[in-house]
Amino acid sequence: MLGISYDSKRVFGLDLLRMAAIFFVVHGHGAWLLRDTVLAPVLKNPFSYEVDIFFILTGFLIGGSFISYAEKHSRVDMAHTWRFYIRTAIRILPCYYAMLLVNYLFVRFQIIPGNTGQTSIWHFITLTQNIFTPFYDFY
Repeated sequence: MLGISYDSKRVFGLDLLRMAAIFFVVHGHGAWLLRDTVLAPVLKNPFSYEVDIFFILTGFLIGGSFISYAEKHSRVDMAHTWRFYIRTAIRILPCYYAMLLVNYLFVRFQIIPGNTGQTSIWHFITLTQNIFTPFYDFY
């Protein structure tokens, strides 16, 4: 169709839903850039569950990836499980830390509004920023 090749192992509907969820998450996080412009009416987002959908789909895909990994190694023990999670963390955490640094610098130099003094940056580095209390500022 239209000269587009597609991997038959993938589910087109899930990819489409994931694409829409990613679009609305990025739109929600970047909407402040259009706040005082002619494009401000575009900011009206009719969806409120895009992050939930994105996390559900991501969990589904990571779960499928783990099942494939387990089938490939024909067994699942703690060593294989830890190896899988470490490989997954190595792919995900560098992006998280890069965005954390960029966002921290933007708030610190008042490019975007926020308060870096509300909680320690170490809570973000260790992913513990809202273990005991909800956190709604800075990141």
